[in-house]
Formats: sequence, structure tokens, C-alpha cells
Amino acid sequence: MHLYSDFGYVNDPYYGTENPLTNNLLWSGGVGIDILGYNSGLGSIQGSVNQLGKFGIFFHTDLAF
Repeated sequence: MHLYSDFGYVNDPYYGTENPLTNNLLWSGGVGIDILGYNSGLGSIQGSVNQLGKFGIFFHTDLAF
């Protein structure tokens, strides 16, 4: 299980009026769990939320051959 947080800043002096996310500090954070399989398979489930209050659940898989 892991916790994470991301921060970033978008600097756009030309189109800042068209996009409300420009020229602001952006952040997101969440929690995830990794599942390691018997034969080098990896799965991950993550839940994330950003400063707009939007929530998402993400699934990732990776298999080594």
C-alpha cells in the first residue's frame, strides 16, 4: 500500500484567460495498492483526487515474458 501526492505549476502567459488551470499551483493525491503475482505479473489499483475534487480509480497491469 502506498500514499502519494503530486504538485505542479503551469506557467502560460499567453492563454491564461482561456484555461482556468493555468498560472496556478496544481495538486493531486491518493492511495494505491500493488499486487505481485507468482510469475512476474504486477497489478496496481490506485484512487486519486485533485484540487477540483474530481476522483478517479485507475487499474494498471504489467506482465514480464
